[in-house]
Amino acid sequence: MEIERNEGVESVEPTHTAHQASAQTTPQAVPRTPLQIDFKKILKLLANPLESTKLTEKDFLYGIIGLASSYVGFLIWSMFMTKKINALFNPFYELASLFGESSSRASQFFAMYSKLLLTGIWGIVALLGVVWLVSWWQSGSKPEIKAFVTRIGGIHYIGCAGYLLASIFAASFGLSMGIIIITLLTLLVLTLFAAAEMYSIAREKLSLYIIVSIAGYVVLFSLLPQLLF
Repeated sequence: MEIERNEGVESVEPTHTAHQASAQTTPQAVPRTPLQIDFKKILKLLANPLESTKLTEKDFLYGIIGLASSYVGFLIWSMFMTKKINALFNPFYELASLFGESSSRASQFFAMYSKLLLTGIWGIVALLGVVWLVSWWQSGSKPEIKAFVTRIGGIHYIGCAGYLLASIFAASFGLSMGIIIITLLTLLVLTLFAAAEMYSIAREKLSLYIIVSIAGYVVLFSLLPQLLF
C-alpha cells in the first residue's frame, strides 16, 4: 500500500510542476500607454515654425494636428466672413429674418460656407501636392510622404493663429482680409523654405524651385472656381 501511495504522489508532482512552468511562460498583456501630446513642442512650433524641419516620422501626430488646427482656424474665420460677405453684398440678408425668411437666409449662409470649406481643403491639398512634386523633381529623390506631412504640417500652427486673429477682427472686412493675405503668404513662404532645406535644393536651382512651386499652386487653385460653380 505504501508503494502505491508513493507512486501516486510521484505521478502528481510532474503535472504540478508542468503547470507552474506553463504559467510562468505565459506572456502577460503589456498595458498600453495613453496617447500623450507635448504642448510645449506645439508652442515651440508656433513660436518658430521652421523648427518643424527637425521633426521625425515619430512626430507624425504633430504634423496632422498642425494641418487640422490650421483648417479649423480657417473654418472659424469662414463662418464670420460668410455672414459679413452676405451682409455686404446682399442688402436684404439681415432683413430676411424680419420677414419670416430665415430659411432663405440660412440657405444663403450654408451655400457660401460650404464653398469656403471646400476652398480650405483644396488649398491645403494643392499646396502639399505641388511642393511634394516639385521637391521630388528638383532634389532627384522621392520625398517620404509621412516625413513630408509631419514637417510641413508642423509649420501650419502659425496658420491657425493667423486665422483666429483674422476672426477676432472679422467686424472690419478690410483688416480681416489683410490678416488672411499675410497668413497665406507666410504659410507659402515658410513651406517653400522648409521644403527646400529638407530636401537640400541646390542654390542654383532655388529660383526655379520657387517659381515652379508658386506657379503650380496658383494654377491648381485657379481650378477651384470651376469645381465650385
